[in-house]
Amino acid sequence: MTCGLVLNRRVRGPVAHGDLGVLSGLGRVVRERAAATIHYTVAQPPPPNVWVDSPSSNYWLVGSTLKLNYGCNDPGGPGIASCVASLNGGPVSDGQQVTVASGKSTFTVTAISKDGWQKVTSIEIIGEPRNVSVACGVGMCGQIGVTVVCPPGSTKPCTDLINLTTTSDGHAASAARAAKRTHRKTIVVGKLLVKLRPGQTKAIHIALNAAGRRLLTKQHRLTITVTITQAGKTVGRWTITLKAKPARHKR
Repeated sequence: MTCGLVLNRRVRGPVAHGDLGVLSGLGRVVRERAAATIHYTVAQPPPPNVWVDSPSSNYWLVGSTLKLNYGCNDPGGPGIASCVASLNGGPVSDGQQVTVASGKSTFTVTAISKDGWQKVTSIEIIGEPRNVSVACGVGMCGQIGVTVVCPPGSTKPCTDLINLTTTSDGHAASAARAAKRTHRKTIVVGKLLVKLRPGQTKAIHIALNAAGRRLLTKQHRLTITVTITQAGKTVGRWTITLKAKPARHKR
């Protein structure tokens, strides 16, 4: 860099390094080569991306099946070197189905780009219990008891749709014959919609509908699948057997 400053005065004696300007009357120019320091910052590249499609929420029913879906990419860098996941420290893979345990579990996805940058995403999975039991009605066990829970951490009320279904060969004794059939008809034998506030627990009873009562009376034994769904997703499924009470005969 060359710097110059005109000095409107005469200079006597030798010219020292660092003097700037045009020396009047001497007819020559003294220049200084100044050192320049440039400060700059190298922008850090963005870390790789991690996305988790499932689990899509934190609260799940204990014993329910949860399919894990996740992925990684590195749009602003050289690409992904590794994309691995773990559940409570144990390795899991994309698309793997796991059974929800009671209490808290941690699902973690770690992405590492080819240039060494890392991104870690963790999701807490909380297993909430729901209990299903048989509640005997008058003359036969024609009701099913279900305890439903809206987790305290839920940000909005819970809406549980409870479905009771059986197959056209719901008699347990005919299970071997049913296994040989290629098509089985599913019959809805009960349905109930339950709305709960966050943190609310409610014990309810679902009675069999007319079709269910007819089947139970005819077969004396009925295998029923109890399914609970929330927002179109299955959060619980159990199979129980209802038995008709033996009729009491007056003496």
